[in-house]
Amino acid sequence: GKVFNMAKYMLQTIIKVRKKVCHDGLDMRIGLHCGSFVGGVIGTKRLRFDIWGEDVLVGNKVESDGKPGEICVSETAKPVLAKYDPNLQFHFNKDMTLKSGRVVSTFICKPPLGTTTFADEVLPNIYYASQGSMAS
Repeated sequence: GKVFNMAKYMLQTIIKVRKKVCHDGLDMRIGLHCGSFVGGVIGTKRLRFDIWGEDVLVGNKVESDGKPGEICVSETAKPVLAKYDPNLQFHFNKDMTLKSGRVVSTFICKPPLGTTTFADEVLPNIYYASQGSMAS
């Protein structure tokens, strides 16, 4: 639920920023996927943390194949989100074929019927410890 709420916050935030900077074309795509990966620190002088694995590539592709202003989810993330909120709607987006030959279906996640957009949803406050304030 936390990652999904973060995705909805991102949609709400981009709308606020778009209005603040008066740039109607400003938007973002959001992609959600569940899977496994390997992570680690690389480098000796300049340390960097990175993650690797086919599921990292799937997550990246789910986002890039998504639609601006929408939350695109993989077939793996879809049942996880449906369990979190059984009223969510999922509309087929496209099938993507990975270099390995694996085919992954993606879906655009829509709010429950009767709700026009995630942007209008009232979300719980999130405390940002580094900022010491509540998100609004």
